[in-house]
Amino acid sequence: MSESQRIAALMDQLIASTDDGVVIASNDGTILVWNDGATRIFGWTKEQAVGENIDMMIPDNRKDQHWTGYDHVLESGETKFKDGNLLNVSAQKADGSRVGVAMSITPLREGGSTTAIGVIVRPVRPAARA
Repeated sequence: MSESQRIAALMDQLIASTDDGVVIASNDGTILVWNDGATRIFGWTKEQAVGENIDMMIPDNRKDQHWTGYDHVLESGETKFKDGNLLNVSAQKADGSRVGVAMSITPLREGGSTTAIGVIVRPVRPAARA
């Protein structure tokens, strides 16, 4: 096994086993990566989430604001929700209830363009504002 394959295997192990949710979505919001932590937080299994749109986690009253921010990150490749500055929001769970979450957001680049967005999600108590 090459060093890069070993590191990739370790990264896969970290993503799979962390208690935090790890979600990666494509530029159109299609979920590409969903770990067990995301299942614990939101209630959808990996099989239910991958291939679906992240809209399923966004409360209806926040969709416009979410997509404005999402598009900005894709266009600029920048986010203010990094370096310890977390986005605290209310997210929707599979059962329709809400959960307060804190997220760090990372633009992911391929060939010089932002083609996906990765988030690390942790539930917070009490729940964030709706």
